[in-house]
Amino acid sequence: MQEQEQQPIGQITHDAMCKAVFTLPGVLEAVLPLIWPQEVTTLFAGPAEPRDPVTIHQSLRQTIGDLLFRIPLTTGDYLYVPIEHKSAKERHTSYQLLTQRLAVWQEYGSAPTGPFPKVIPLIIYCGKRPWRTPASVAKLIPGKDAAATMARRLAPDPDYTVLDLGEFPLEKLPPQPPLLWPGCALLQGAMRPSKQPAMLMPVLRRLPSDGRFEDQALTYMMGKWELDDQALLRAYQQAKPDRGGKQMQGTIEKLIGMGRAEGRVLGQVELLTRMLNSKFGPLPKRVRGLLRKASLEELNAWAGVALDAKSLDAIFGKPPANP
Repeated sequence: MQEQEQQPIGQITHDAMCKAVFTLPGVLEAVLPLIWPQEVTTLFAGPAEPRDPVTIHQSLRQTIGDLLFRIPLTTGDYLYVPIEHKSAKERHTSYQLLTQRLAVWQEYGSAPTGPFPKVIPLIIYCGKRPWRTPASVAKLIPGKDAAATMARRLAPDPDYTVLDLGEFPLEKLPPQPPLLWPGCALLQGAMRPSKQPAMLMPVLRRLPSDGRFEDQALTYMMGKWELDDQALLRAYQQAKPDRGGKQMQGTIEKLIGMGRAEGRVLGQVELLTRMLNSKFGPLPKRVRGLLRKASLEELNAWAGVALDAKSLDAIFGKPPANP
């Protein structure tokens, strides 16, 4: 596995935590046999390889929202697995999955005549309610006339697989890799507060001490779990007494301060992103970049404009012309 891009401490969204967990070595290979047919997973001939977005075509970079893996098969070819993390139902999910599949075929196949590589999309869902099938592509086509009716009838409706982490029984997870269980528990706990008291100590005990993943996990818990900061510190001291002294207290207090300052910004980013996705569909790379770098004041201003805006350009301005 390639080393994942590091994020500044304090900026751990649901998407970022999902990526941190599922790019860990061995995690995807351990999860897929739990949700895919055995006759498929027995074809795996090697570890899942994340495709570096820097090396793939621009159209695919803009289409693949979260992760793209390539798994070698015993048949001598590859299976491509585009992964989307969702924490809420989005109207354009079916369209997004269709464009992802087309982009993978264009990038790694012999478009337009084929042959095309094997693609099985995966949605990793961790929402407050059980997963519900999103609107089909056909339902995105408006109108009651004969042309609209025929267009809906002929519209493709892409299929996909789902891992609903909010509902998945964590006791079914295999013991290896060691970070699989705490990683999935972190995501599930954020959406199921009633489970947090029972999860807290097991998660803390299974986190690797003094590592980046531990920092990410603690920051995520402070921002997304319903935990008092001091309660988390006390639990950490109990779970890891050898590291629960003044040094670790200083580390957690530093994370607390940074998380509070940036939590308000990240919360507004998530809300505005969800609003724009619902209104305009999948966001282009330029807009996602602007949202990531924006201040709270900029986000609030954009949110006010977005309510009545007819296009993304009306909110963010037109992109600069290519030199």
